[in-house]
This record gives sequence, structure tokens and C-alpha cells, in this order.
Amino acid sequence: MKRTLRTVGMSMCITVIGVSVLSSQALAADIGIATSTKAAASTNAPNTNANPVDAKISKDEAVERIRKLFPLLQDADTQSVNFGDPYTYPPSKDKVWTIQWQLKTENGGFGFSSKVDAMNGDILQMYVPTLNDPRSNISHFPPKVTREQAKQLAKDYVIQLAPSITSDALQINDDFTPYQGLTSLFAPVQYAFNFNIMIHGVKLNDGGIQITLDGEGNVLNFHKNPQLDSYPSTDPKITLEQATQFAKEHQAVDLQYIPIRKGNKIESWWLGYVPLLPPIDGQTGQFVTLGMPRNALGSNYVPISKRDKVFTPLTKTGEITVEEAAQIVENAFPQLKEKKLQQKSLNDGWNGDNHKVWTLSWGNNEPMMGPIGSNSATLDAQTGIILNYSTNTFGPYPPAAATASTEPAISKDAAQQRAEEVINLVYPNASEDLKRIDPAISLVVSTNPPQQYSYTFQRFYKGLAVSGDTVNLILDLSGNVMNYFAHISTLDDQVMSKLKQNVSKEQALEKIWESEKLELNLNSFGGYVSNTTYEQPVAKLVYNQVLKSGSLNAEALDATDGTWKPVWFEKTSQPSVNPSDIAGHWAQQDLETMLQYQVLTTDDSGHVNPDQTITVGDWLTMMSSAWSPQYKNFYNGNRNDKPYFADINESSPYYDAVRTFIQLKWLTAESTRNFNADQALTREALASSVIHILKYNKLSSLLAPTVTELPFTDSNLITNKSDVALALELGIMEGSDGAFEPLATVTKAQAAVVLMRLVHLQGKLDQNIGQ
Repeated sequence: MKRTLRTVGMSMCITVIGVSVLSSQALAADIGIATSTKAAASTNAPNTNANPVDAKISKDEAVERIRKLFPLLQDADTQSVNFGDPYTYPPSKDKVWTIQWQLKTENGGFGFSSKVDAMNGDILQMYVPTLNDPRSNISHFPPKVTREQAKQLAKDYVIQLAPSITSDALQINDDFTPYQGLTSLFAPVQYAFNFNIMIHGVKLNDGGIQITLDGEGNVLNFHKNPQLDSYPSTDPKITLEQATQFAKEHQAVDLQYIPIRKGNKIESWWLGYVPLLPPIDGQTGQFVTLGMPRNALGSNYVPISKRDKVFTPLTKTGEITVEEAAQIVENAFPQLKEKKLQQKSLNDGWNGDNHKVWTLSWGNNEPMMGPIGSNSATLDAQTGIILNYSTNTFGPYPPAAATASTEPAISKDAAQQRAEEVINLVYPNASEDLKRIDPAISLVVSTNPPQQYSYTFQRFYKGLAVSGDTVNLILDLSGNVMNYFAHISTLDDQVMSKLKQNVSKEQALEKIWESEKLELNLNSFGGYVSNTTYEQPVAKLVYNQVLKSGSLNAEALDATDGTWKPVWFEKTSQPSVNPSDIAGHWAQQDLETMLQYQVLTTDDSGHVNPDQTITVGDWLTMMSSAWSPQYKNFYNGNRNDKPYFADINESSPYYDAVRTFIQLKWLTAESTRNFNADQALTREALASSVIHILKYNKLSSLLAPTVTELPFTDSNLITNKSDVALALELGIMEGSDGAFEPLATVTKAQAAVVLMRLVHLQGKLDQNIGQ
């Protein structure tokens, strides 16, 4: 189904699939929805007594609204329409209609859900599956719309998908770059945008509105949080200067060991200062931590007492048996002794330490709502350390009748003592290495009895917190363990001891305010379930600490060199797409695309050096980066694989690129010979590599006996004539002045052009490149 898209505010027409945009007011009137002219106004407020009779938009109107906005769904079936969100646990209390769709196709169908605000008709969540389907006929590259055109389209869509939002209440978030460093050149082009919602000029700090368009201008994804009934005044009693002075006087930092990850493996560590500054109340000038005002930052780490029963390290070497593994878990969680071990498997671990893990499940032979038993556990097969233990949330089906009372069998203090007993028993050196994180007081003091007790513990090494190494423990009201999860990184004393703290705490505090500032926002607190008790959402006007650069990544200050680094994601630089040495170059356009997608980067002087000869390893790196800029983090093989080539090991700068080529079957490993990645790339070698990337190497071998000559004066110098013939036929390479020059070396610019020709073939072949 193709329709002509008429945009609001743009004098252009684009042929798109599946989305029909109407005037916001006209569409609202057409389905009987009253629109609001207040900036960011909404009459939706989650509460614990959500009832369909409270809805101002009926479920039929919600379904019709989706169909009108997305004509692709005219023939789709609605499998269910629920008030609230039954697919979350505990169920959501939001006043929304959750619609489950089924869209049939020739080869099957798609199931997906959408959400509509039951109070004002705003679309809250939408996902268009067929447009994300790689089998659909969507062009890959080049896109039909530019990013600037897509930005305007996205804003027009937002206004129509969420008619309660006015145009002047939307502010594009230019710092929102979720695909920076993540987008493959061989994937369908997508443009992701984030719009802040402004209320009287103040940003609503709730994540904003996310919308994703494809290269043809189609909406792929849309997400908007339901908003509250009302918001406080946006006029603060505390000035920015007063808040900044208070923040500087009370700024805190936490020096931590922070991992540098490569996939699931920790490659190295660094020491970083993590800034600690809760939001500052714009009316009182005091800190707000989940609604709890306070005027100072104290430590929220509480030591753990050592108990009589502690974790006992294994004395045997090698991997433990399944019987030994089950015994360890049952000793730690006695309730399992009444159940039967039903499932067991030995698998690769996830910590990148080459350890296997036992995954075990226990049950009572009752019908289960899933493949696992009512209790499951994962433990290290070498150390016997329990990594995960969980109770099936859904339990047997049908569920047992609820008990008459939910009053806790043990008190809060007794539960805390029980939690420390469990931690001492299952975690090595718990009293020395762990501290309990004392949670902030909830914004809403609930009068309901607790439904469970939750605890989080932080790991420490030589007095400093280890970032990411936490333990989560949940007890039921009788003190039984419901869930336990521990992330334990392998720490190398020699590596950790080499980390130097060259930046003092005082210098760190000074540097923080050179790079950060306060920003006035509206923050929402609550709106979630804590210990199965729903916390009512409340908005407050606050000053938040943000980086002056506008970066959305959580960053810490390197204690060794004083630079800012992201805590969770590898920093990706966005180079200029117009370095001086490619301006006017014959391959400028393709080189700019290489830079935009970070296939190429500039050197320290800001140059690309387009006419520089590249090596075989350089070509593999370029192609791997084009397939995925995060290719170093992808690994589908066995971590104990033999070396790929005699001269390629993990210390080689080309190791990850070679591994990627082998995993994608673009290259065959030969551990007994050298790969010679530093050898200059020739034109014939490039042609052969291209044929392997297209997976036409078998076809080339089949054609080889018939391709004995090529129309070049140097045909006799070409060894793999069928590879070159196919590359020519597909328009990926060509000759010059009657010659192919198979032994000539390849420049960076020439490689970029060949790579982009491959990109233009994506979606036009029987099999996608890199599939």
C-alpha cells in the first residue's frame, strides 16, 4: 500500500508506505477527541485505582485512531485491547489502552502492541514491524530523504501522533545520537530523533519523545511517556546562581574502578571520579533524593557484619559435577530441598573469564508457564559461586489462592539480618568486599504492608567501589530468598595496582565545574512499583547537573589523566565530514560518507589522507567497521578457538577485523600460514575479497574454467579471472585505459568507492551483505 504523504509545514511530497498524516486538529475532530492548546498538557495520571470507566477515550476510539494514522493496519486484527498494561509485572496502573495487533502476510504474520493515552488520545507507543523487516522492499542507500528533511517530518508526525502537544512545546534534542557509532552502512537507513517537551520554557525531564524514521520517511518507532495531571510552577524561588553556589559547596565524587568492556569481556580498567549531586529543589534550595529533602551528602554505604556461616571456597580443581552444583545451591536456599531438580545444563559463562556455568531448575512436577522450573540457579562450574537464583514469578498454573493476609512474618530489621546471613553464605568474603546500599526514603510513604524486602550491595576492592559489580537480593515476607543476582568481575591484582591516581579529589571537584553546569528541569518522581507497592508520580521543579557539552552519556573524570570518559559506552568521536584534504577530491562524497559512519577517521592533524595506500588489514578494518562500527564487541564463536592465522593473535591490531571476516564467512581461517595483514592491498586481492563478501566465491569457482580471458591488455597478469569478471559485471570495479592493473595497490579513496558500491547493492541481491 503506497500513499502520498502530505507534511505539515513542508512543501514537499514523498511516497511512503504505511503512514498517513492529517492535520492534528482535523484528525482529532474526525475521531471525536478534544485537543488541548496548553503546552505539554495531558490529563493522564497513573494511579492505583485505574478503571476503564475513567477513560475519556474508548477502546474502539483508540483502535480507530491507530488505524487512521497507520493505514497499513487497516486490515490488521486486534487480538486484545486492555486498559493498563497487562504485559508488565506488576501490571501497569497507567490510564492507557494497550492494543495487541496481528498483521498477516503471505508467509505468516507479525504480532506487536501499541499504546494509546486513554485520557487524551495521544499515541504513546507504536512499532511498525513490516517496515523493520529486512525482507521488505525498502531501499538501503542512498536514502530518499535527508536527515534535515526527516527531522521536519518527525516533528510533524509528533504533533499528529500526540495532538496534546503543540509545536512550540517541542524542542529538538540535538545531543540525542543513539545510533552514533552503532549504525551499519549496510543496514536500512534510519533517523532517530528525540524531542524535549517544554512547559513554559522548562524542559520536562522524562526522556522526551522518541521517534525513528526510515530513509523513505516512514515512521518505524514512536514512544512518549504518559504525562501527569498537573505540574508545579516553573518559576523557581532559588536562582541559578544560588543553586550553583549550593551545588559547589556540596558536590561529592566517588572514586571507582571502572571497566573497559569488549563485548562481554573486560579488556582493562581505569580509575574514575563519578560526580554525585542529587537534584536541587528549585523552591527550597535543598537536595531532593526521590523526594527526600536534605542539605548534605552522607555516605549511603553500610558495612556488612561477618556471620558464623560464610562462603566456603572449593578445594577441588576442575569443574564441579551437576550433583555438587545442586548441593551448593540447595545448601544456600533450603526451600529447594523440598523440590526436584528437573533441568540441568553446562554452558559458557557470561563474564568472559573462560569459566563454564551450571544452569539448574527445580520444580514440583506441576504444569509450568514456561520452559524453566519454579526455581532456577546459575553458578560458576569452577568456583562454585552462585551467580543467579530466581523464583518463577508466575508460579504454577492455575495460580494458588491468595492468602488472606499479607502481613510480614518477619520485621524489617529481621529481614535485613536475614539478608546479611544469605550474603555471607553465598558471596566470597562478603563482609570485607561488600557494603549495603542504604536506599533513599520513598517520596510517598505507603500505608500498605510491604510485599517483599529488596536489598542492593556494592562490591569494593581496596577501599574503592567496583563499577557494575553489585548484588541484588529479594526476600519474601517469611525471609525466603525470591531472587538473587551477583555480578562479579575478575580482578587482576597486577593490573589494578598499575592504575595511578594522579588527579586529587580537590582537583577533580574543580574540573567537574569546568565541564558541568546546572539546568532547570521538571523531574518526575515515583510512577513505579516498589516492593509491589505503586508509588504515585509527583513532579518537582529542580536543578539538575549536566555536562556543558550536552552529552547524554554518563561520564566520569579519569583520575589518571583528568579527561572525561563514558562509564558504560565507548566514546565515539564524530569527525568533521569536510577535512581540508578531501575537499574537491574525486571521491569526496564517498569519503564523507565513510567519515559520517566512522568507517574512516581523521588523523591528529584532521586529515583523511585519501590517496594513501592501504594494507590488507586496513581493508578488513574498513569493511568490518562498515558492517558494524561495534564489530569488536561481536563474537559468535568459541572463546577457545584456535588461532585464525599464524601471525594473527589478540595482540594484532587487525585481530578483531580478521575474526569478523571469518565469522561472516568472508574469509577462511588457516592457522598454519601467515595472513600478512600489513601487506599492501592490490586491486586483484580487493576484487577477490569483494566476491567473498558477496558470497559468490562458489559461483566464481564454477565459472573459472570458462573465464579464460578478460578484455584487458594485462589479462595475463590476473590470476583469479572469474573473481575480477564478476566484480566488473556487478559494476563494483572497472579498468582504466584498457588495463585492469591487478597488481596495482589500492588507495583509501579507491577502497571507499568500492565499499560504497557494495553498499548500493544492499537489498538488490538474493542475500543481504553481512547476513
